[in-house]
Amino acid sequence: MSDEVEKYAAENQLQIRAEALLELAESAAKQAKTSASDAEATANDLRRTKSDKRPHNYTLILSLASVVISIVAAMTSWRSYGLSERGLQISQRAYIELVSRKIEWVQVEGAARSRRARISLIVKNSGNTPATFTGGFSSAHAAQNWPIISNDGERKELSGDRLPLPIGGKDEASWSDEFTFDVPEKAIATPTAGDTVLLTGILTYRDVFESDHQVRWCNVYIVVERTFGECTIQLEKLITEHPPGAGE
Repeated sequence: MSDEVEKYAAENQLQIRAEALLELAESAAKQAKTSASDAEATANDLRRTKSDKRPHNYTLILSLASVVISIVAAMTSWRSYGLSERGLQISQRAYIELVSRKIEWVQVEGAARSRRARISLIVKNSGNTPATFTGGFSSAHAAQNWPIISNDGERKELSGDRLPLPIGGKDEASWSDEFTFDVPEKAIATPTAGDTVLLTGILTYRDVFESDHQVRWCNVYIVVERTFGECTIQLEKLITEHPPGAGE
């Protein structure tokens, strides 16, 4: 009986020692795991600190790319604004054109050798906004050296009350100018095919957007036929010598 009790007591002691060793092993494993976690955390902190001190190349590249994209977007927006403003000006500005020309070639009363060439124009603004006439000139050239009886000579500068009045959008205005010639007796009695009179001119006008433009004319009077016509060659020369202003 005593032998069985001693045997049971010995087995019980062995079990207690085994459980104690197991607990000790589990505790050591937990401690090792904690130490490993702490070491990993410390390593991560070191890497993070190093990264903060020296930014990564990719970060710099992305930052520069963002700046470039912002600049490009701003330039695109500005260009779109410019195109929109230009489109508004084109669609809304004044457009002056000649819709009617009347030429008269008459004898001056009380002066047998004097002839007056008078040109009357009707100008139309086909645009949507007003225009103001700012200057220009009209000129006359005659064959056979016919002198012009005028203080202005062959070219007359246009300004002030010599210009048409301002004209509104979709409106018309009339304007006229004249030159008086001292015509030779021979030309009056027996005119030749070379006896012609050229009337040319330019009117400059300004739209509401502060841009200047021009309208031009050129007409020739053929003395033999007593008719007026448009002088295409002279008009082309006039355009070449006096090109239209910016925005024409």
